[in-house]
Amino acid sequence: MGSHRIQILAGLGLLVAGLLVAFLVGHQFLKPAKIPPSPTTQSQVKIGLVPINTRRATDYSTEEMAAFAERFEKAFKPAIKKWCLAYQGRIPFKLEAVTPDKFHSRLAGGLYTFMIDGTTLTISDSKQGTRVFYMMTQEAAHDLNTIGVHNGPRNLTVPVTREEVLRMVKADTGVDFQPNQVEIKPTAAACAVDGGAFVEVGRQVLGDLEIMTGTNISFVVAADGKLICYQH
Repeated sequence: MGSHRIQILAGLGLLVAGLLVAFLVGHQFLKPAKIPPSPTTQSQVKIGLVPINTRRATDYSTEEMAAFAERFEKAFKPAIKKWCLAYQGRIPFKLEAVTPDKFHSRLAGGLYTFMIDGTTLTISDSKQGTRVFYMMTQEAAHDLNTIGVHNGPRNLTVPVTREEVLRMVKADTGVDFQPNQVEIKPTAAACAVDGGAFVEVGRQVLGDLEIMTGTNISFVVAADGKLICYQH
């Protein structure tokens, strides 16, 4: 997997900062090959000179929460349902578990984070549409960042096929990716997760950076085939 792949979860602030720059300028952009672990607890994150403001759900007025609940039913819920159907049987929570009262915080640029029994789920809501942007289970935030202790040989098998991946991401994005655009690598080669898989679809790399195209997808599945991390 390479040592840089162990850095897959280096921090929410770095990725969100890059995404917001992209949202603001409306172009493709470069980002480090990293995925965030959880919502930031700070009110403001700064990457260079780009301020990223976070507003917690507890700061919303009654009227604002009512408007948010209406938006949730109109846009968020259908997007989450579509995503759950695309990865049916592989989502670590039920669709019904995602409700307005699980709303955690909003970051500038239309990124809304929910906390579902320790799992972080972030929805992107912008002029380009509403979609699931990021998901990470609480256990994965730890296991993907450590090698762990193993008494026997590691399980380097993967629980998902290229055909399954192509079918899922087509249902998710509507894009017909080609088989050679799918990368599947064993998690046991780089972290504590045995028998899982790192999956990259449509990845474009320039040096040590990945080019975020708006359609490429990265996710990690555990040995049971369920998603423990996702980024779109």
